[in-house]
Amino acid sequence: QKEEKIQHYINNIQDSALKMRDVIANTLLRIRNDNYLQSVFINMTDVFQSQLNLIQTSTVILKEVTFECQFAHDLPKFWGVYSDFTQIIDNLLTNALDAVELKKEKVITVSTFFDANFIGFSVADNGYGMSEETKLRLFEPLYTTKSAEKGTGIGLASVRELLDNYHAEILVESKLHEGAKFTIKMPR
Repeated sequence: QKEEKIQHYINNIQDSALKMRDVIANTLLRIRNDNYLQSVFINMTDVFQSQLNLIQTSTVILKEVTFECQFAHDLPKFWGVYSDFTQIIDNLLTNALDAVELKKEKVITVSTFFDANFIGFSVADNGYGMSEETKLRLFEPLYTTKSAEKGTGIGLASVRELLDNYHAEILVESKLHEGAKFTIKMPR
């Protein structure tokens, strides 16, 4: 059991290092040449499915978490930088996974939707939720409720910064012991 714990910590360190590498690389690319990151037509359902496939390759997560997917049929594509949205989804899913970690039954619901005015997506969990103070400070750089091994406080701050480029609205619903839901709406 001690060896399993050590392996778990090693896996967490490796995952965190790879994610930080990607965030830093993306930030450096933006600083060096904003035009370098090319915009393409993006389907959010495809982004979710790709990110979920990456997450589900981890045997620990695959066995413990139920992912419920509610994807809109005929979801319109939109113009954007693909890596922006993989980073956004990765951050939201990682936070949801952390939120359900200590729950007996772990459920994360992801969805995409649209109407005439916007394209949207959401990530919800059945974790322990957030206090009002936490909700108010969520997007502050370096603010985190996680331990030093788990959080840096830059994930949601970078999500907001990336979404600001798309004039997107971020809605957060959460109460203590009742989970959390992040909904993003982008104008069409």
